Amino acid sequence: MSGSPVSPTAKRIVCVGDSLTVATGSAELDKWPVRIALALEKESPGEHSLFIRAWNGATTFEVLQKITSEVGYLLPATVIVTLGVNDAHVPAFCRTPQVGIEDFASNLREIHRLISDEGGNTIFVVEHVPVASPAYSPGNGRTYAENFAPYRAEILKVAGELNVPAFDIPSLMAARGIGSRDIVTDDGLHLSRNGNWIYAGLIFSQLRDFL
Repeated sequence: MSGSPVSPTAKRIVCVGDSLTVATGSAELDKWPVRIALALEKESPGEHSLFIRAWNGATTFEVLQKITSEVGYLLPATVIVTLGVNDAHVPAFCRTPQVGIEDFASNLREIHRLISDEGGNTIFVVEHVPVASPAYSPGNGRTYAENFAPYRAEILKVAGELNVPAFDIPSLMAARGIGSRDIVTDDGLHLSRNGNWIYAGLIFSQLRDFL
């Protein structure tokens, strides 16, 4: 868990991300990273230590500023990077995304470089497609989902260039007949209890092949 001591023998996993990784508003045992930690402990007791390093509202730029101090001492580790929806968001008072797509791609590459240079392994996670909600009204007249679409494609493109895994949550959900409305709270973005459990199951099913 996020407060666990750094074990010299356990394989470390670090979940880096935004409020979807924080699982804002969720009970501790419902948060998807915690669900993954519990599943790993059940399957292979004592073999893994999982840490959560995530911040509400985080973009790739903000994570890039924190990764050396907040994640560096945990490396080498498998680092699950779950970012994108905040980078793509266009606040109501703006006309452009918080982080432009070229800078977004550059930030992803740099995050990976910093992880790789310390012997770590990067896994990118593509977050789910937000549902239209009055809670988030982009200033460019498009929906949150429309603004996010090119960022989703960019994550997959960068992952391919870097030859690192990318867990595409929207595709994994579609294959199982799960829609975004099945996993979000009333704000259309953050994960419900059911959404956290679904995220945990989808990510864990992919993660096992890389540990």
